[in-house]
Amino acid sequence: MEELLAVVLNTIVADVAPQMLDEKSGLPAITYEVIDSIPDKTMDGPTGKKESRIEVDVWALSYSVARQLSAEVAKKVDELTGTCEEGAKHTFYIEDINQLKDPEEGVYHHMVEFKVNSFKSINT
Repeated sequence: MEELLAVVLNTIVADVAPQMLDEKSGLPAITYEVIDSIPDKTMDGPTGKKESRIEVDVWALSYSVARQLSAEVAKKVDELTGTCEEGAKHTFYIEDINQLKDPEEGVYHHMVEFKVNSFKSINT
């Protein structure tokens, strides 16, 4: 799931990293983090389905760049579908875009939240 997301985010900006930016990263940049990932289980056991939440953070030196990049993230990732190496199929759905204030003066931060539905056959 994260690999698929990283490939798409790298088409938007060069600096993409899980969770935190490297000190050498320049802006604009994007970070992403899996907030939670909950497998679906029934009385008969695992179903192979999982629902996850992912946060994608856009960092820029201007409000307009942060806004433009967060809109591009939303457009490219919403309803993105793909299969990762372990065979799980994933579909991303946008949930929200938030404009956050960053304590560092001059850095604009927008957060784009996604829900991800995943399925991997438990018979393989």
